[in-house]
Amino acid sequence: MQNKFCIEAVDRTLRDVTKNITAFGGITVVLGGDFRQTLPVIQRGCREQIVGASIRRSVLWNNVIVLKLTQNMRLGNEDTENVEFAEFLLQVCQLKFPLERGERINFYTRMGTDPEPKIKLPQTMYRCANLSELISKIYPGIEGHNIPTAKYLTERTILSPRNEDVAAINDVILNMYQGSYRSYMAADKLAEDLEKGSSGNMGCPSESLNAMNPPGLPPFNLKVKVGSPVILRVEYCGGHVIEDTILTGDKQGQLVFIPRISLTPSSSDLMVRISRRQFPIRLAYAMTINKSQGQSVKFVGIDLRTPVFCHGQLYVALSRCTTARRIKLLMPENSEGNETDNVVYPEILL
Repeated sequence: MQNKFCIEAVDRTLRDVTKNITAFGGITVVLGGDFRQTLPVIQRGCREQIVGASIRRSVLWNNVIVLKLTQNMRLGNEDTENVEFAEFLLQVCQLKFPLERGERINFYTRMGTDPEPKIKLPQTMYRCANLSELISKIYPGIEGHNIPTAKYLTERTILSPRNEDVAAINDVILNMYQGSYRSYMAADKLAEDLEKGSSGNMGCPSESLNAMNPPGLPPFNLKVKVGSPVILRVEYCGGHVIEDTILTGDKQGQLVFIPRISLTPSSSDLMVRISRRQFPIRLAYAMTINKSQGQSVKFVGIDLRTPVFCHGQLYVALSRCTTARRIKLLMPENSEGNETDNVVYPEILL
């Protein structure tokens, strides 16, 4: 979901262009979204900051007319079991299922804190014993000699809340996949040195920059194999390129050439600002739950060894698939059953 400041910037632009002081310059604007899904990302933000960044806390919200879509088009004429799963998903995002400590949870919700209540996922979701089993269930035959087809890759994915776990899963699958990989090394510099026109990294060795992996940047050492699925970090343009085929969307099947470009993260926890020149891609056998929003696949593996930590993440992960039987779970090693944390901010729901 977009930060409210993006929408307010469009509002100010339209008012300026039309010379009209009413909302969006008097132009009818259609906004689409679901407050049950993930909210704007605020780095190290608390619950109040995350909720406050949504359009519901914007001065423009009083001008919004809410129209709700009530028919689940993804289900179509599915059987009763899948309809029940769709109803369960609505319960997940609205905290309407039976809960132990329910009164305590309601109390904490009113106080504005997040108790992270645990829920039991349906037993029809298969629980895998370890990461290897999860990979074999979602990507059967990935260790074979044949290059996976586009159809095979677009029908399945593994989701995890954290970037670190996603990177580790992608590395494991890449090593399982037959064939030799290519390594593409990045060129790292301090952003301040580039702005000053300096040729070196003043006060920071290149090795230290290479070891950094802030969110929003591709890895320093990018390893890929022919046939590997990747996700594009930015729009592409001309230059020295990697050849890729688009797997999803209205450009599906088209061949594109992705160049190396210089990227600087807008914000990070690092003490320095780093500029990395690299191919703007990451492996996509696995992806973060936030990145998966809008995707529909047949087979989903969900890595919940580290529980979800923000509003809507569990709902987004579970709703990538229309049937519970095609969802495979990887739970913490010492846990029992299919019980996991669920984070919902009731104050943001319509």
